[in-house]
Amino acid sequence: MSPSFNHPSSENPQQFSDFQLSATIMSNAYPYLHALARSSNSIPGSLSICNKSTSVEAPPSSLSLQAPYPTRLPALHRPSFVTFSFMGLSPDITNCTVFGPRFATCYNILTIPSTPGFTVIQDMNERNVAAIAWKQPAFVEIGGMVTRQKTRQWLRLSPNGTYRTMEVCGVRYFWVSRESVISLYSRSSSSDEPIARITEKDGVFVLDIMPDVLQAGLLELCVVATVLLRSKHDIDHD
Repeated sequence: MSPSFNHPSSENPQQFSDFQLSATIMSNAYPYLHALARSSNSIPGSLSICNKSTSVEAPPSSLSLQAPYPTRLPALHRPSFVTFSFMGLSPDITNCTVFGPRFATCYNILTIPSTPGFTVIQDMNERNVAAIAWKQPAFVEIGGMVTRQKTRQWLRLSPNGTYRTMEVCGVRYFWVSRESVISLYSRSSSSDEPIARITEKDGVFVLDIMPDVLQAGLLELCVVATVLLRSKHDIDHD
């Protein structure tokens, strides 16, 4: 049985009326994000994906001449993944709760009825960590990691429509949709296995992530990408 889902009573729908995504996130997210806004230095703690130790070289310019991901789909070995479930969809993924291991609440995905053009992602402490403005063109922002930009730029569709490129701090990742599975690959990986996968079963979206990806601080990025890729909105309109 899916758990009940309620909007936090502290949410103020008026705060999103003028597309001020930066102000919304920075005023409610992690305490150290204010300092990050004034500095381009490495991100501390769990948001360390921009640190030199976790950065990898971007794919070469010859990317267009070859697939940046494996051409076959490896079997999903769930024991090697950490699973996050998007449950209580009301009516879709833009209103739901994200549960992690041991059924712990990790995130709330909220779209206020009075402001349907905006979706916010809140952590377990009800702090806004990301926001999406659906009005065309759609925009996305993830506190401390992804500056406000068009969704079509952050999840850029390849010319042949076979994959999307997600760039974070100069590092490129690739979302590939095959056989009802959306898989995330890193060009730096020596394995054909994806580092994350999005699936759907019985009205529940499932995000499986490799443990080292969590340690690199990519969870929120993957959660937001899941919302964008599984929403019913057009994220490619310019």
